[in-house]
Amino acid sequence: MSSTTKKRIENLILFIIGIILIGVILQLLSMMKNDNFLFPNVFEIIKSFFILLGQGQTYIYILWTLLHLLISFMFSFIIGFALGMIAGFHPRFATIMKPMMIFLRSIPIIVLLVIIMFLLDYSYTPVVSATLILIPIIYENVKNGIANIDQDFKDVYRLQSNFNHRVLLRVYVPLISSNIKTAISNMVGMGIKVIVTTEYISGANNTLGKAIILEIQNMNYELIYAYSIIMVLIVVLVEWLPVWIFKLINLILYGKNTKIES
Repeated sequence: MSSTTKKRIENLILFIIGIILIGVILQLLSMMKNDNFLFPNVFEIIKSFFILLGQGQTYIYILWTLLHLLISFMFSFIIGFALGMIAGFHPRFATIMKPMMIFLRSIPIIVLLVIIMFLLDYSYTPVVSATLILIPIIYENVKNGIANIDQDFKDVYRLQSNFNHRVLLRVYVPLISSNIKTAISNMVGMGIKVIVTTEYISGANNTLGKAIILEIQNMNYELIYAYSIIMVLIVVLVEWLPVWIFKLINLILYGKNTKIES
């Protein structure tokens, strides 16, 4: 068994232990508060989780939420990557962009939602709000990745060829690949939270946020926890996205024999 396989098995075991720990904490809270209504029995939550998995409507909720995530992810990545590249090569531009990025990182989600819902139709709220909040994540990672490349290395490539898409994909993207993968991993977790929160507040139909509203209104707290488990699993599954994205990039640029560490 290779060291990589052993590491993955170890991480899986530790992840399962983490899930068990959450269950133990919920069970202790239920016992301490003596409140099975607000803190349902763990087995009731698990039962509700499997009930949700057996309902077709659950997958409609998941698909719409994932669609919102995918669209916002795409727009934020393109905008953040482009701005980050420019800022990495041009410190003055980075200084100009700094107040905007600080504003997007620090503005409370509820304030941003109020502004967006006032300006746009409610149906656009999840995508637009998530896009604005995710842009600084990819921007900062790309900017720092470019800025940290040795200046002599940049000068050599600047003298040998003009900056174009081939230089970008074959030189700079591999050099900052770890920064991009970190950004994507952070964007996935943050994106799910923002998307579901905005779906909840805006009441977007056929989404996980709307489903949670309905269960809160019906006071089905075990189903709320079950939906939370679904969201955690979505984050875990989607976090594999950086690995497959970079494998695809390597396959296109360097051939199928090139491997990227996950």
